[in-house]
Amino acid sequence: MTCGVACGAVREATLSSVTKGEAVPAVVRLPAGKALTVRTAADVFVDSLGNAHTLRSYSMGVGKTAERLGEGRPLATVADGEVGC
Repeated sequence: MTCGVACGAVREATLSSVTKGEAVPAVVRLPAGKALTVRTAADVFVDSLGNAHTLRSYSMGVGKTAERLGEGRPLATVADGEVGC
């Protein structure tokens, strides 16, 4: 799955949630004081989702994006252009 496809899945899930009147989180606080990996950041974000349908949809897109970027890679090394859609 390419970044465009993964972002499309997240975009579709977001639009679906907004259409149904469900809240979509905008900001998630990441744990401080340690180097975060891409997988840790992805898990923290996905764990913040309250709606089961949103959780399933986002898990697929976020998980594929984390795999593409490198799950064990330090989050601080990911450039904005690598995740921009």
